[in-house]
Amino acid sequence: MTKIVISRDAFTNIVVSAVEVHARESMGALLGSRRKNTYFVKEAYGFQSAERKPLQVKMKSFREKRINNCFKYLSRHNVIGDFHSHPGGYDKLSTNDERDIESFGEDFISVLVVMKKSKRTKLWKYNKRDKSISGSIGENFFVKIKAFEWDDEFEKVFSVKVECKHMKNVNKTIKYYKKMKKKLEKMEKTSKAHERLKLKLKRMLP
Repeated sequence: MTKIVISRDAFTNIVVSAVEVHARESMGALLGSRRKNTYFVKEAYGFQSAERKPLQVKMKSFREKRINNCFKYLSRHNVIGDFHSHPGGYDKLSTNDERDIESFGEDFISVLVVMKKSKRTKLWKYNKRDKSISGSIGENFFVKIKAFEWDDEFEKVFSVKVECKHMKNVNKTIKYYKKMKKKLEKMEKTSKAHERLKLKLKRMLP
């Protein structure tokens, strides 16, 4: 089974790029290597000059070539794929997305970041049904990360299993903030109870 392993730094940059322009689509490059059936994504960089719309994102070809040329001198990793986001929770590839993946051919990985606003906090986990990972970023966004590649033999786009060890660290942080929030709420309740008791005693005293 083909899979993609996303490093901590790449995960952070992919998510931050999507959150920054959450109402519009983000876009960027993935750097790393491929060994047998595994893509190792070590770095990810968002394209600042991408033309963004709620349902579309484009990058001028000459600018993309310029950036990719910089990577040759600034990174020891190769460009192995790209990423873009879908705001509003839409987790399917568009026809244009599939055409783009096909145009790059095999040995190229494409990551889709699905975002939607959500006040409910969920821990990060692997979803066997669609091979994605998903979870919350604070109490603001729910994020799902999916990956795809083109298969010449079957002439279609296939889903790729997503792995990221950094999810465990994110979950520890989520649990820590939940714990701190409960303590703060308890302290506030105790403080209010003390204030009510003080007022009651003042009324009782002559």
